[in-house]
Amino acid sequence: MCNLFSFCGTIFLKIYFGFPMLYKVVSDNFSFVCRFRRHPRARSYTLSIRPDGAVLLTMPQRGSVRFAQKFVREKHAWIFRQLVHSSRESQTEGLFRKYSATDYIRFRNRARAVLFRDVSLVNRLYQFSVGDISVRNQRSRWGSCSQNGDLSFNFRTYFLPEQLRQYIVAHELCHIAQPNHSSDFWDLVARFVPEHRLIRRQLRSFE
Repeated sequence: MCNLFSFCGTIFLKIYFGFPMLYKVVSDNFSFVCRFRRHPRARSYTLSIRPDGAVLLTMPQRGSVRFAQKFVREKHAWIFRQLVHSSRESQTEGLFRKYSATDYIRFRNRARAVLFRDVSLVNRLYQFSVGDISVRNQRSRWGSCSQNGDLSFNFRTYFLPEQLRQYIVAHELCHIAQPNHSSDFWDLVARFVPEHRLIRRQLRSFE
């Protein structure tokens, strides 16, 4: 279930998956997904940005979801600035050139854990039947989907900001139902990533 809220040209998209709940923020130049997490020892609402670009709001166990959404809306400009700064730092060299086969051996297990989590999270919306999930050292592709629904991802997706990595996951998941790039395929992608055109432009700068 999704609800839209618009404020000063910025769109706030509430995506209910239970908890952790996802709250997507989309502007003309950037987007991010904030994950809401309840914590029994939390006494206030706190925002944090992880090294992979994931935005996390920790809230009290009995805290108000409505107040949490308001908190993110009030802080979204600050979050945008932090994410833009993080993206600029990581774009000094394309990821396909920056990470080698040696890095694949070092990071593949971490990448596999993150991608398995992302597939599970994104597929809560789509409910597709997924085959095997693998992580590989692909030279020029972020991911692929076989006719049997097997998903393969480049280990370098581990180093992308979370919103870009989850776009790749949604893209490949949607190929299970639409093995093409037709308008129906993009409509399906837009259910999870309504700003996919913006995300695709951002993704090119990491190649």
